[in-house]
Amino acid sequence: MDHLLEHPEKSSRTSLKFAMQRMREHKHLYRARDFSSAAKRMPHVADALSRLFKAAFRHGERQDWYLEYVASPWATHEWSVAQLGRMFPSGRPVRKPLREYFANAIRDANTSLPLLSVACQRLTSWDAPEARSACRDAFSRTSSPHARRVLALTALGAGETRTVVRRWLKTDPENDATLSMLEAEGFGSIRVTKNFAD
Repeated sequence: MDHLLEHPEKSSRTSLKFAMQRMREHKHLYRARDFSSAAKRMPHVADALSRLFKAAFRHGERQDWYLEYVASPWATHEWSVAQLGRMFPSGRPVRKPLREYFANAIRDANTSLPLLSVACQRLTSWDAPEARSACRDAFSRTSSPHARRVLALTALGAGETRTVVRRWLKTDPENDATLSMLEAEGFGSIRVTKNFAD
C-alpha cells in the first residue's frame, strides 16, 4: 500500500485495482482515506476508487469531496469524473448541490457520453422532474445520436411523453433500432437501469 500510494500516478492500474478489490473483499478499509487523498493523482483507476469509496464511507460523506474534485484542475478527464460519480447510490437521495451538478452536466452539450450517462441515470432516480427538464433543455443543443438516445431514454424513464420521445429518437437514423424496440414493447415501463452504475 505504501509503495502504491507513494507515487499513485505511476502505479499500475492492475496493482491499484488489485489492492482496492482486496481491501473491499476483506473489509480492510482503514486505508481508504489515504486513497481518497491520493485520488486526484490516479484518474486511471477512478472506477475502482468509486467502488472502494462506496464501501468505505457513509452515504453523503463524499459529496462535498466530489464537488471539490470536479471543480479542481485535477478533473481533466471526464471519464474519471463519471466513474467517481458512481460512488453515490441511485437509490438514496443526495443533497441539492450534487443534484444540480448532474443536472448541469446533462444540460451541457459538451459533456462526454460516460458522464452524461451517469448523470442521467442518477438524476432520474434522485429527481425525475428535474431530469426530464434537463433532458428537454439539452436535446436541441446535442448533436450526437448517442447522446440523443441517452437523453430520450432518460426522459422516458423520468416520465416524458411517448410522443416527445418518439420524435427525439426519429431525429437520427442511428436510433431507429431503439425506437423499433420501444414500439414493439408498446413503450412499456422503461427505467434507466440501476445496473449501469450500481
